[in-house]
Amino acid sequence: MARALRSPRLKILIVAKPPQNSVQHTAPAPHHTHPNSTRLRSSVGFGCRNRYLKLAQIAQPPNTKKSRTKTRKPTAMSEHKKSVGKDPKIQIEHIFDDRELKVNELVSLLISVFGGTDSLWPANQRWLLKKGDRIISHASVQRRWFIVNARYYQGWFVGGVCTDSDYQRQGFASILMRQMYEDLKNQELEFIVLNCVESKVHFYETLGYKRIADRAVYLRNGQQEIDDDPALALSLKTSFDIDALKCEIFPFGFEF
Repeated sequence: MARALRSPRLKILIVAKPPQNSVQHTAPAPHHTHPNSTRLRSSVGFGCRNRYLKLAQIAQPPNTKKSRTKTRKPTAMSEHKKSVGKDPKIQIEHIFDDRELKVNELVSLLISVFGGTDSLWPANQRWLLKKGDRIISHASVQRRWFIVNARYYQGWFVGGVCTDSDYQRQGFASILMRQMYEDLKNQELEFIVLNCVESKVHFYETLGYKRIADRAVYLRNGQQEIDDDPALALSLKTSFDIDALKCEIFPFGFEF
């Protein structure tokens, strides 16, 4: 409540402070088991060291301080445009907003590499390596909650890593992934995780990723499905031990 004291020359606004609430609400410590989390019994009897599969997107995440922390977004579409190598035409764009993205061109690249439909999956952040106006390579991340070994972890789920067939085997994907790491390590989340075919494991291991599970599980069309491809992760903070994510089958939840 506020009231003004008026005088011929001076106006002073007095603001009354509201009474302090005597109840203290303390956020629970991070990485704990949420008491109200939803447990799903696995139809095939698997799990991350327990008999239940708990999908991150279904369970309610704990009310931690980290969950309320938002990634700082730039005012422009791209946080930076960084030249790559000696060719000034080749640049990396870091994008937070898809509204100004050339969607058709990016979708064409994704279809040429992965197949699928002509829709673009949502992402919190994207990295584009471009030569002039042409997209050469792409990678993106989604912010996700994962429940591993009965604990909550919030991290980045990587998807859509690809390079135009005319520019493959020239190191562009490695350059893009290293730039992604440099950008994400300055943000608040502690790790990156991805799912890839066995033939791509060595590529990611050269970038510092570590195998955390031999298989993954997804929720597809309302059903739990096992993916026999491994899960790999990379720590973004020296304080976070990536071994905490090791399990038999990594619960990714919904597909990217």
